[in-house]
Amino acid sequence: METQVNTIVDEILEEQSNPRPFELHVDQELFTATELIKANIESIPHLIEGLIPQEGLGALVGGSDVGKSTLLRKLAIDIITGRDSFLEFKINAKHKRVLYVVTEDAVKAIAYLMRKHTINHVAEELNNLHFLFVSDAREIKKKITDFISINPIDLIIIDCYGDLYTKQMNDTQNIRQWFKPYQRISRANKCFILFLHHTGKGAQYNGADKKNILGGQGFEAKMRVVIELRSDPGGDITKRHLCIVKGNYVADNNKTESSVLHFDTEHFDFTDTGERVSFDELCKKTNDEGRGIFRQIMECINSGNNYAQIAIKLGMSKGNVSKKRTAGIAKGWGEEFSGTVSMQETMETKQETPF
Repeated sequence: METQVNTIVDEILEEQSNPRPFELHVDQELFTATELIKANIESIPHLIEGLIPQEGLGALVGGSDVGKSTLLRKLAIDIITGRDSFLEFKINAKHKRVLYVVTEDAVKAIAYLMRKHTINHVAEELNNLHFLFVSDAREIKKKITDFISINPIDLIIIDCYGDLYTKQMNDTQNIRQWFKPYQRISRANKCFILFLHHTGKGAQYNGADKKNILGGQGFEAKMRVVIELRSDPGGDITKRHLCIVKGNYVADNNKTESSVLHFDTEHFDFTDTGERVSFDELCKKTNDEGRGIFRQIMECINSGNNYAQIAIKLGMSKGNVSKKRTAGIAKGWGEEFSGTVSMQETMETKQETPF
């Protein structure tokens, strides 16, 4: 009996000297400052350390054909396959499960892309990456909620925001209201929701900046983090620039330089080169826009490649290959290729290929 009493006393003294942290319940809305302090939260929990918090809303933005969806699929794969890091950022996944909401691509297109992405993985390793193909945008939030109610999740990717938000892009009040259900989903399920969105026309002539986001300030204001993915201003198609243009929990010195990524156009993969470039140096010069890509297209033609082969090599559509060649010649860039096959008109060069 005396031993039991002593044990109880010891436990009480231990509790008084080392009190248990106060538990923050997700369904609780009102807290005292004392409770928040006693929760002993010493750092902001992150899914991707220094990049993506454990909870909240964020966005990956960028121009067309820069590889936004490709980068997001890589992020999802790295999380669910248990990798230690994503582009040198440490991964802290609890469930190793991702829901990817698709609004633009067809099922067969994603099936093809996933085979390219996962050439070094066994298909069974990817069971925790789930794709939800949206047919009715009005039901999307219910479908997400139903799924994660039985499947604990780390990340929801929505590709893309512009297909789901159908009102005026500059209507700040409507935008803020539209995001509220997603905020509730994130908080209730302790997961992060990442939206793919676009930058405005002419953004490539500016430095990396949250002001480049297409639409109203309401979008940027609701995001805890905004990442801008940019092509290389020098025209190197194997380079992309990852720029953290907004990060409520990101150190300021990480919001002034891009992480230069190598883009493997054959396997749709990105790797961090370790190189850093100031945001101000990422502006394209108007007169030289696309000159590097034009040169590569012309060199490929002179090497005997057709538009379909060039499109695969350069990671773009056949239509873009055709248009960039035509535009470059119109700008006078073809002078260095004078007399070569690439300057000659053929049945293929005479038509603008739509796909």
